[in-house]
Amino acid sequence: MRRLRLKRRVSERLGGAAEPCFESRGEDLIDAQTVQSLLETLAKPQREIVVLRIWGQMTLQETAGIVHKPVSTVHHLYQKALEKMRQTLEQSSCTTKKK
Repeated sequence: MRRLRLKRRVSERLGGAAEPCFESRGEDLIDAQTVQSLLETLAKPQREIVVLRIWGQMTLQETAGIVHKPVSTVHHLYQKALEKMRQTLEQSSCTTKKK
């Protein structure tokens, strides 16, 4: 039941949530708005996996069960999503520094 409730909450948030999933704290190295923007650059399946893994603190196996994909596929999508977010962040950082 907990998984179903979490999946429903995550789906509601991913389906065009008006409020952000993250909140900034002073000690954070990256602000919440940047994380939210980075998540929005991902395809929906990747975004869902990242949110479940990081925000939901779920294992790859738990995440795979929720998204109904093999663990290896979830791992691959997770790695690709993090790589895309990193590249986007680096590009944005380089653009900001040049200005």
